[in-house]
Amino acid sequence: MVEDDVASRKTYRYLRIGIVGAVVLLGASVLVERSKVAPGCWQTSISAYYYTPARAVFVGALMAIGLSLIVIKGNTGWEDAFLNMAGMLAPVVALVPIGNPGTCWSIEPSPLPTLRNPVTGELELAAWVEQNIENNIQALLWAGAAALLAAAVIAAVAFAVGARRGEQRTLADISRGPHRGTLLSLVGALAFLVAGAVLFATWDRFEENAHGLAAYAMFGCLAAAAVVNALECRKFGLRWYVRLYGLIAVLMAAAALLILVRNWDHKTLVLEIVEIGLFAGFWIVQTRELWHTTVRSSPAGG
Repeated sequence: MVEDDVASRKTYRYLRIGIVGAVVLLGASVLVERSKVAPGCWQTSISAYYYTPARAVFVGALMAIGLSLIVIKGNTGWEDAFLNMAGMLAPVVALVPIGNPGTCWSIEPSPLPTLRNPVTGELELAAWVEQNIENNIQALLWAGAAALLAAAVIAAVAFAVGARRGEQRTLADISRGPHRGTLLSLVGALAFLVAGAVLFATWDRFEENAHGLAAYAMFGCLAAAAVVNALECRKFGLRWYVRLYGLIAVLMAAAALLILVRNWDHKTLVLEIVEIGLFAGFWIVQTRELWHTTVRSSPAGG
């Protein structure tokens, strides 16, 4: 039993550190690409580095972060639900590229990812980009459906075992019992999957807008997770962690106001750098707080 506890703690540590490592990997790849173009030439967003040699790292890092956010267990049902939602949104950010490919490349993408419509004169995604999105999102939806089905089966077995032990007999009992977080996450995942499938099938502007919407929603879920941690640490008397988590949540929300700044081409780049940096900071703080455990389970002094 002791060995199992040690293994669990190490697994949580490495998973949290791995999330930060994926952020470092993404940053390093962007800086390497940046070093090969003209001085002062930056893409207008980190997302636009999808169209540079950094694409594989950009997609891979976000996929790894997304999977890690889904796998890691939150301290509460609400935190777990927010992390799961952020984890499901991360692959959408990775697989649906931003509409503006920028111009600061070390090598120009060929064929070009955007073309000017001869009728309207507007830039549109090239056919190969749209086909990439269609293939990847369909695969993501199928994988999500399979994962949700497997999770539902596992949860049903857990509920049944709990019922035999007298832990819960109805959905109302489950919503108040130890499986509350599981139920919340399953309902949220189902709603997300259905909404995503409907938008993908019916929204004509999905390819152009899904990336931005998913990115905003993902960072919103992460800010909400920071708020939940601050509130929980307050119950446990962890004053410094209340301040740290609260500060991270406030800064993530405040940074979003950058998008309102006009006539600044690189506002999205700065916004993404700030949000990703705060995201990494959140995991560093939580890794430090929970270094000797997995999740908060007993009150502690501040």
